[in-house]
Amino acid sequence: MLRTALPRLFAILFVFAAMDGVAQNSGGEKSESSPARLVKIALLQQPRWTEGDSPEKIRQWQMEWIVEHLNEAGQARADIACLGEGAVNMDGLTLPDCDPLKTVRDAAREHNMYIIFPVVALRDGDLRNTAIMIGRDGAILGYYDKVHPTQTERQKGVVPGDSFPVFQLDFGAVAVQICHDLSFPESSRVEMLKGAELMFWPTWWSGWGQELDWIVIRCRAIDNDAYLAVVSRGVKPGEGWRPRDPIGRSGVINPLGQTLSNIGYEPGMILTEIDLNQRRIAPGFSSGETGELFRASVLKDRNPKAYRIIGQSLSQ
Repeated sequence: MLRTALPRLFAILFVFAAMDGVAQNSGGEKSESSPARLVKIALLQQPRWTEGDSPEKIRQWQMEWIVEHLNEAGQARADIACLGEGAVNMDGLTLPDCDPLKTVRDAAREHNMYIIFPVVALRDGDLRNTAIMIGRDGAILGYYDKVHPTQTERQKGVVPGDSFPVFQLDFGAVAVQICHDLSFPESSRVEMLKGAELMFWPTWWSGWGQELDWIVIRCRAIDNDAYLAVVSRGVKPGEGWRPRDPIGRSGVINPLGQTLSNIGYEPGMILTEIDLNQRRIAPGFSSGETGELFRASVLKDRNPKAYRIIGQSLSQ
């Protein structure tokens, strides 16, 4: 694994991550007949704090940071960039006709780069915690609405989503979860069943406890044979991370549950290049075959009739 740090005001890291390079004995291999399907991912770990004495000034400060780092991602020729949950203050604004979204769409078009733009905003009369998938040409490809808003969010009027869309991009199948969604194993499994290879997870997570956080996060990637891109928030430089701060350490987890990249705890951008044709091979996992692909084998062995209770609404 190659790691190069470039000195800037905010940390920028580039990592080339190949599963067979970091885990030769852990079941990660690439078929000899499969060409590389490389994807360069830019994750923007935004500041956890804001500056400004009004919603407009806060939004201006946030957008200046966002534009600067999207430009850096574009100059690095990232294929896709993802911002953090609730990336910008949207008080008084409505989707899709608002300046922050227009600015981000312009950046996608300028840099020929997909962008995932998570915000909490009104759309079609409903308040949503949503992630907007923006195409390389600046077009809106769709929305993912957070399926599991917290009780606090629901009390504020956030309406839950009811589906997990998978976006077919030019390099592969991408899905999004937002924060509390990852608390539910069903979220990642549904996205896997719909073909997701790369899952993005913008989050403000802080309450589980560091060790438990990362066990849960890694398990979602392992169980579903998918890459998981974590996008958290950063603390002020020099202050250090403390319990109940956002988890930080934005980066990419591979299907073996290994951390391929990790920006640390301060704001910045991290670039990670992965090969989506790196498949998790589990020799003898179920079929007894030497080259058994984990995901294909799990799909063959599922028994949905036994899981029907998961889709039922249980009384409390």
